[in-house]
Amino acid sequence: MTHDLVIRGGTVVDGTGAAATTADVAIDDGLVTEVGAIHGSARREIDADGRIVTPGFVDIHTHLDAQLAWDPIASSSCWHGVTSIVMGNCGVTFAPVAPGGREFLAEMMESVEDIPAQSILDGLSWNWNTYGEYLDEIEALPKGVNVGGMVGHCAVRVAAMGERSLDEDPATAEDIAAMVPMVDEALDAGALGFSTSRTFLHRVPDGRYVPGTHAAEDELLAFADSLGRHGGVFEASARLGGRNDPEGRFTRDEIHMYGDISRRAGCPVTFGLTQVDIVPDMHLRVLDHVAEENAAGAHIRPQTTSRQIGILFGLTGRTPFDRADGWRDLRDLPDRPTPVSRTCRSTGGASSRCPTTRSDTTWSAARASPPRPNAAACPSPRPGSTWRSNWTAGGSSPCRSSTSASSRRSGCWSDPRSSWASPTPAPTPSRSWTPASPRSSSPTGCVTRAGSPSRRA
Repeated sequence: MTHDLVIRGGTVVDGTGAAATTADVAIDDGLVTEVGAIHGSARREIDADGRIVTPGFVDIHTHLDAQLAWDPIASSSCWHGVTSIVMGNCGVTFAPVAPGGREFLAEMMESVEDIPAQSILDGLSWNWNTYGEYLDEIEALPKGVNVGGMVGHCAVRVAAMGERSLDEDPATAEDIAAMVPMVDEALDAGALGFSTSRTFLHRVPDGRYVPGTHAAEDELLAFADSLGRHGGVFEASARLGGRNDPEGRFTRDEIHMYGDISRRAGCPVTFGLTQVDIVPDMHLRVLDHVAEENAAGAHIRPQTTSRQIGILFGLTGRTPFDRADGWRDLRDLPDRPTPVSRTCRSTGGASSRCPTTRSDTTWSAARASPPRPNAAACPSPRPGSTWRSNWTAGGSSPCRSSTSASSRRSGCWSDPRSSWASPTPAPTPSRSWTPASPRSSSPTGCVTRAGSPSRRA
């Protein structure tokens, strides 16, 4: 048999937990068809001696909800070997959206994730109201990665409650009754789960906590019931203790609530967890609490980063000083203040020569306007060509991913952060992602929807 492609002699790490082994990998029509000692010929061969050969990574925590519109390959993920992404984390999504609500959702994303609101508003079509319609929009975009998403609590709350969604008062029974159908619609349309933010680190531009931060347990359990009916993951940006919780009582209550949600819905619960210097052993306490809840029948899986988190600050974006009064005074100065002219005086009755002030003198702004997307910067892919994400094996379609809880939980976490400033042209294919076959050259990923077969976009 002549294969399309054989990758020979690499160190294969297949993602199952099995030990690494030296093997060949055959690919036909974009699918992995054989792994082992392959003696047949191939139309193309790659010598992978001394290299690691692995399925594409699944980045389960991204905020690429808008960036895909102008960066179809999701460059901040795919350049690191990621071929499948999950967006809609931390409760911050762009659907559902009520009439007139798009600006609030865009500004909230900027405040939480430092993605410029104007780029979001200009870069997305906003041709949707429900989360299912948003998935339809994403499915129609050209993509170089496979995409799935969760519906966000913040957007659901704003759509149902308006300005009251930011209040610390609990949602009423009527509010919850208005929100639950939105979550049901999203899950029925193929959302991979539901996400929420409970951390005090996430705020809207005026300093208030994002909608849902103070949601009472009955509200979250109502969404758990939706997950129980439709299936899916419950993801949270958890409220874990720090200086204000030295004994860890609030942290213990938080993890216990996630245990109740998991047991009630029969769903996995996941949240981010890292070591922090404020309470150096907090992550160990959290893991102990998780073990207790799992022993009682819950299915809680904390997630962490695969590398340290680094943040680049600049005057064109948000900074740690934005809420300081003195900094706000400087930040809000006009971008181009009037030049200062100089006055010359003569002394001793003799006129002194006065240096000329340039008429075009300007001062640099303390805070520049956010970049705006340029539709012309995003060329359409050439018709009739595809990029294939070879992350499946055994002959299944690369656009068909299992919707089991275990498959949705597996993966790795990268640090997607580049390309957030503004839309950029899609780069030429490089060694980080190569076409699966000679006839493949432009992006085609798929939207993974829970509960139904995935469709190629």
